[in-house]
Amino acid sequence: MASPQCEDGYTKIANELLEALCRIRLSGCELRVMFAVLRLTYGYNAKERRILRRQIAEITGMRENNITRAVRSLASKHLITLKKDGAKWVIGPNKDYDQWILRKGIKTDTVSKLIPYQNGYLKGIKTDTFRVSNLIPQTREKPTPDKESDGAKEIYKEIYKYTHSVCDKVLDVFCNTFNVSESYIQGLIKQHGEKVLDYCDYILYLSNKERIRDARKFLAYAIKNGLSPPDGYIPYEQREKKKRERDEALKRLFEKQDKEREEIKRRVDAARAYIEQIKGTDKYRKLYEKAKGHKMARFLSIERVMQQLVMEGGIADGD
Repeated sequence: MASPQCEDGYTKIANELLEALCRIRLSGCELRVMFAVLRLTYGYNAKERRILRRQIAEITGMRENNITRAVRSLASKHLITLKKDGAKWVIGPNKDYDQWILRKGIKTDTVSKLIPYQNGYLKGIKTDTFRVSNLIPQTREKPTPDKESDGAKEIYKEIYKYTHSVCDKVLDVFCNTFNVSESYIQGLIKQHGEKVLDYCDYILYLSNKERIRDARKFLAYAIKNGLSPPDGYIPYEQREKKKRERDEALKRLFEKQDKEREEIKRRVDAARAYIEQIKGTDKYRKLYEKAKGHKMARFLSIERVMQQLVMEGGIADGD
């Protein structure tokens, strides 16, 4: 039975910050990663730390690609601060919850100005309330604000700005493979649309077959002149799925080979033990004479041939 005790370690966090986290709507992955960030920072009395995806994976049990998406999403909502330091992230919670962005892209302080306190509670902090939902568009298209409402215009600007954040595995792999900054690709996406991600994936697919000398120039050419899918092109998700299946097949093969080696080792040890047991008996002399006349005696030692004869005859397994 589990019995956690504060004496074994605890994370010091302000009640006000916890209550602010309780009031916003996050996805399951985002919430798990957020608590992992709190554990890895405040749990070590630090405002921010260099954190590996592997460390978050150990706490949450999530896959690393899902962690990457969740971290970027939390950073885009200003719940955490995020900086790159080589292979690690420098992450810290943003305790100024007035800067946080709600689920559909509205800042908490913008909503609190728009919807006053009622009965001592800030109703606008909930994204599922009727009044807030009317202000949130359900599509990615730029909404047309109400001309009579200046407050609505400001909210729509916030929505348009933050709902177009890029959180895609292709972007991450492309930047890491070709050493290109994410901000550069994000700028191209804002300027030319999400077809840029398709071009990135085409280039990634081609890089598996031939060397790409300058991915940035190739991408610029594709944006300017267009780029059709290469021959035999397979989308990134399908490529990753095939790679996982290939890795699993190799893992099963290696496990089978390890079992076979273990079985051979067991039988050899059993044959040696049997030969030691029958030394000085008629069985040993017969086995020795048989091994001397065996065709493999020209290439192997007599002892090794005797072991082989015992293993082939099944004598070591209980004959």
